[in-house]
Amino acid sequence: MNQLKKITINNHTFVLDEKYQLIMDLISPKFEGKSLIIDQLFGRENEIAQAAIDSIIKDGCLDDPAMTYFITMALQNYRKHNQAARILKQLYLLHPTDLVARCAYANYLLMSNRIDEIPTVFGNSFDLSKLWSAKVLPFVLFVDFMAIVCNYYLLKKDIPNFLNYLSYLTEAAPEHYETQKFLELLQAARS
Repeated sequence: MNQLKKITINNHTFVLDEKYQLIMDLISPKFEGKSLIIDQLFGRENEIAQAAIDSIIKDGCLDDPAMTYFITMALQNYRKHNQAARILKQLYLLHPTDLVARCAYANYLLMSNRIDEIPTVFGNSFDLSKLWSAKVLPFVLFVDFMAIVCNYYLLKKDIPNFLNYLSYLTEAAPEHYETQKFLELLQAARS
């Protein structure tokens, strides 16, 4: 199976590495074992999961944006929204140029209905070539970023830009849940 897929955006070609399907796939080896524990507990064993999350936070997960993002997803799953929000803010302040941290914080802003703040998170530019300098881009980051931008433009009712970014998703990730969700919304709007 080919794990690399090319996509050109604004005259810049990215190679999407499809072996990175989930945020968990980006977690450093230091936290890999602990992330598996959280994954196994996801949705169950609230007290045990909270203890594991607290331990990971004490171990310095803020140094690993992907682990921190994953932890905040778990916290939100356990309805610990305030704790997740505090950690996401810290993550973004510590790593303001890291695309994982930016996407994590932008998703928090989306969920908080603070969409007008999203462009600032990305340096007032949704040009991916200005946000990611490496040629190879993890697939999960590509999808997460494009979904954030699509959501932003959809909520701002800027349909031409929404369709532009949706075209990148449909080209590179046609079967992905995020792409399908936007296509269903588009179909419902046209009906």
